This record gives sequence, structure tokens and C-alpha cells, in this order.
Amino acid sequence: MHDIVKYLKTGELPEDEKQMHKLRIQATRFTLISDHLYRRSFGGPYLRCLSNPKAKYVLAELYEGVCGNHPNKQTLAHCAHTQGYYYPTMKQDVENYVKRCDRCQIYALIPRVPSEALNSVTSP
Repeated sequence: MHDIVKYLKTGELPEDEKQMHKLRIQATRFTLISDHLYRRSFGGPYLRCLSNPKAKYVLAELYEGVCGNHPNKQTLAHCAHTQGYYYPTMKQDVENYVKRCDRCQIYALIPRVPSEALNSVTSP
């Protein structure tokens, strides 16, 4: 996101031709409003782009308080999106965050499937 902010502020592009083209394409989805980066969403409001520490704080707040009692990973990512936040690794970070929650792991469903296929044994 730092390259996109630099490109939108100064128009500076990287030296590599492929990176230059990729950055130009990606930058069309973003805009700067009072030195904050926002991503344009389809049919909705602008989504504020977050840095990594702020994103972890927002996930913790949404998971523990605002959205109720421990939403699952799809619900948490959707909740962050509807609250107006965006960052590129949102789905991966949400999945890792939910996996580390002790209360969710205690009450999670236990798979009752055997670890390998069962072999039938015939008696002589």
C-alpha cells in the first residue's frame, strides 16, 4: 500500500516495467482523502485502508465486542468490510486470529472421521 500512496501523492513509479504496469492498474481502485488511503468499493462507501497494527486492533474490537459473541472467520471478515475497513491480507489475518482464540477452539466441532480409510476384514 505504501507504493500506491507514493504513486498517488507524487506520481512516482518503480523502475521495473511489470511493476509499473501493476501499480498503475492497482492504483485505479484507490484514492487519497486528506492523506488517508481509501479503496473504492463496488456499490458501497469508500473503505479505509489500515496498516498492520491498526488492522489487528480493529479485528480484536470487532471479535470481542461490537459484533457480538465470537463470529466465525467469514462473518468477522464481512463485519470488518461493512464497518468500512480494508487491507490486503484481511482474510488470512482473520483466519489466523480465529484459530488462536481459546474459547472458540474449546467449543469447536470435533471431526469424527477416521484418519485413514477403513479396511474390511473377512473371517475365514
